Amino acid sequence: MRKATLLLVLTALILSSGCAQEKKLPAIKVVFMHYGVNDTHILKIKKAYATLITKDEAPTLHRWYDTPFPSITFYAYVFRHHHLVFVTPSTCLPITEEGDNLTTYVGFLDPKHVPQKGDGVLVVGYVYSKPTKKGWVKTLASSEYMFVWNLTWKP
Repeated sequence: MRKATLLLVLTALILSSGCAQEKKLPAIKVVFMHYGVNDTHILKIKKAYATLITKDEAPTLHRWYDTPFPSITFYAYVFRHHHLVFVTPSTCLPITEEGDNLTTYVGFLDPKHVPQKGDGVLVVGYVYSKPTKKGWVKTLASSEYMFVWNLTWKP
């Protein structure tokens, strides 16, 4: 009887720990370089690829009309039906972030925007100035990186 109870408790623990695992979310991991002195900036996306992240790793996402300036901003397009389709909101970092191997994630707001395995993905990055008195923003640097989405993900 004790063995049966112990077996039942162990089985319950194993099953509950499997249920407690956090579901991973699809994202694009971007490894890049950025340096800036005054209004001269260098931005280079070194690598971008599909990955799965936890909710805690997910970046703050900004819609195009809500992008903070100045910033280093990344977003992505997917090639669908022979067209580029904008699929992600922006991920923005402070313009003061500098280094050779910086990392950020670009996420998706809607599961229908997640690329399908084999889709071409174009990641773009921009360094934007602070707005002028008239509200205009200058592009100080830019970089692009293309890769093939290699993950299968179900919501």
